[in-house]
Amino acid sequence: MLFGVKPEFDRRQFLKAAGVGFVASLLPRAAEAFEQTDVLYASAYQAPDKSFGIALLDDSGALLQHMPLPKRGHDVVYSAAAQKLAVFSRRPGTFAAIMDRTMATPPKLITSPPNRHFYGHGCFSANGKLLFSTENDFDNAKGVIGIYDAASDFKRIGEFSSHGIGPHDTLMLPDGHTMLIANGGIETHPDYGRSKLNISTMKPNLAFVDIRHGTLIERHELPAEFSKLSIRHLAGLSPTQFWFACQNQDSNGGLAPLIGRVQLGEGLKILRLGDEQTASLRGYVGSISANPDTQTIMVTSPKGHVGFEISVVDERIVKTVKSNDICGTAMSATGHITSTGFGQFGTKTHGFHWDNHIEIIQ
Repeated sequence: MLFGVKPEFDRRQFLKAAGVGFVASLLPRAAEAFEQTDVLYASAYQAPDKSFGIALLDDSGALLQHMPLPKRGHDVVYSAAAQKLAVFSRRPGTFAAIMDRTMATPPKLITSPPNRHFYGHGCFSANGKLLFSTENDFDNAKGVIGIYDAASDFKRIGEFSSHGIGPHDTLMLPDGHTMLIANGGIETHPDYGRSKLNISTMKPNLAFVDIRHGTLIERHELPAEFSKLSIRHLAGLSPTQFWFACQNQDSNGGLAPLIGRVQLGEGLKILRLGDEQTASLRGYVGSISANPDTQTIMVTSPKGHVGFEISVVDERIVKTVKSNDICGTAMSATGHITSTGFGQFGTKTHGFHWDNHIEIIQ
């Protein structure tokens, strides 16, 4: 559809269908599990019948709840203040679904404006009253952060610049008004599907932005030699230290480092693994998680079928996980939990194909 995004689904038709079959998808042991565990996880999935949904699991990976989605979901974000989850559609998707943490009722569906689409990620404000999403202003080739008001049934009330192209992941800093944005640097347009239009000139960056005014606080670009590393995903290790993971767009850059950290006021630092470990990631980190208790991060590569748990103290690999299509990761009591596109989630295996990300609910 020229100069716009064709809606992916009929909202009324989906909600009607979801309402009919929704109760059957809720597993009776979920309420008990909520009382017995301090940690739950949420992840999007594809079912064997090619339908899509979002699931709630316990800390072992056992399935507690699941509900349908109209199309493929990507990342899930959670607000402890609002007790709500939001799942965003994968680029160039146009829907997001918001639900309570128990998934006890059908989701609230919202859509991006006709001249925007989602990138699959977002975050809530500290008080849970606003939902932010990374979006593509594709006709102007720039990234924006959409703002949705929970008090107005998640009506879109505005946007501000991401201060880059191709914003992917984002997270809110503990101060409640500073946002970190991973601008991947890749220009896309829905008229060309998922094609990447500016690889030769891309400039990825990490931007710290004041959400109160949309003003840029700091912007950090990768060194010129790594300009084709698209910064995609973020994980906060402490109130001041944030880790990022990249995907290499240079077919000749097989040993380029894909991981680094950034701190407000201190800039960024690249983490270098050994050549063998870097090569095994195959230029692609699909997800990253951080665990402040163990002082480790976890990076996963579904292309390399490998995950590395890395100590941030001495920047060495402390654990290697080899599993086909491994991608999802989140912190756990002992380190990190992972999931795969072949159904493995923690210690359990399901019939679902898990999507790229896991959200922890505490």
